[in-house]
Amino acid sequence: MSQSRLQLKSWMLYVAISLLAVSSLLAIMIFPQVNTNAMLPYAIVGYVLTPFAVAASLMWARHQDLRFQGNPLYLRLDGQALIKKIGVLVALSFIPAFVHIWYIASYLNANLS
Repeated sequence: MSQSRLQLKSWMLYVAISLLAVSSLLAIMIFPQVNTNAMLPYAIVGYVLTPFAVAASLMWARHQDLRFQGNPLYLRLDGQALIKKIGVLVALSFIPAFVHIWYIASYLNANLS
């Protein structure tokens, strides 16, 4: 009886991609209404999604990788490649995060000064 090789599940990559896409869409929605207070909920949700939620998917992938390392059936190179891809998405997630941070900071500046 042959045992199948262990691999990290690729759903973590798809979760990171979808979170980054949603946050980027929210950042695009903020630009036309940057001088209004209407977009604050979108900015807060986008700020939580990136980079925090995307980084959480990286942490989950790394946790799974560390858990499987002792198993001789684990395909470590595939796991490391998946972790690198998610790591690139974490780095890219800072781009829409800056838009959300900027909007929240300008909102606080306008309302607290």
